[in-house]
Amino acid sequence: MFTRLAALSLSLVLFVGCNNTSLPSSGGDHAAIHVNQSDFDAVVLNSQQPVLVDFWATWCGPCQQMGPVVEEVAAEFKGRAVVVKVDTDENKDLAQKYHITGIPAFVFFKNGEEVDRLIGSGTTKQQFAEKLNSLIQGS
Repeated sequence: MFTRLAALSLSLVLFVGCNNTSLPSSGGDHAAIHVNQSDFDAVVLNSQQPVLVDFWATWCGPCQQMGPVVEEVAAEFKGRAVVVKVDTDENKDLAQKYHITGIPAFVFFKNGEEVDRLIGSGTTKQQFAEKLNSLIQGS
């Protein structure tokens, strides 16, 4: 009985997590900016501030877990760094260009160049903050 109940609960959690239809879009109350192939260069490569790019997908559970952390970082660094999200399903060319082979992948840019990256849902808010602060201070 317990195993069936646990399995049912897990299935429900996975279903809800993977079918999140209330994902943020450009604008709104979200601090992270959603970009695509057409505006990536203008927003990321031409930024005067350091940029954190979150490569993610709607079906990716670990990406969904990291979403709130990325939004917190975006809010805390607003005005000092830019935080963007790139949906890898909708922007396959960008994912390929930056050799994204697993998601979530977090790529840091400064002056239009990739300078660092972190991979996986184990990435902490503190790790994001340390890398961004380092890039800001190195300006």
